[in-house]
Amino acid sequence: MDYVDTRTQVEVLQDLFSDFHKDVHGFRPRFPTSEQWNSAEWLQQQIDQLHQYLELRKATFAQREQLREEGWHIPEDCAMCAAYAFYLEGIRETERKELYGEYA
Repeated sequence: MDYVDTRTQVEVLQDLFSDFHKDVHGFRPRFPTSEQWNSAEWLQQQIDQLHQYLELRKATFAQREQLREEGWHIPEDCAMCAAYAFYLEGIRETERKELYGEYA
């Protein structure tokens, strides 16, 4: 039997916004009023603003590297930057294994 999502558009947006906000800021949003929380337009605006915020954080290699350190997958367009990012990921992986063991 196929799964049928019976949530409303607002419920889907609430889940998306809450999860995305937690991914970006480390905590779930607690600030919306009831009116905002039940507005599909407001929720979509908040999701769009989170996307814009992440785009701003990708302006420099150092900022993109910080995002990668936080666990985001941020590709590089230039080959040299991509090679350096790959090198740094290897260093992070080695450090994780040293700190937490082989299964980190």
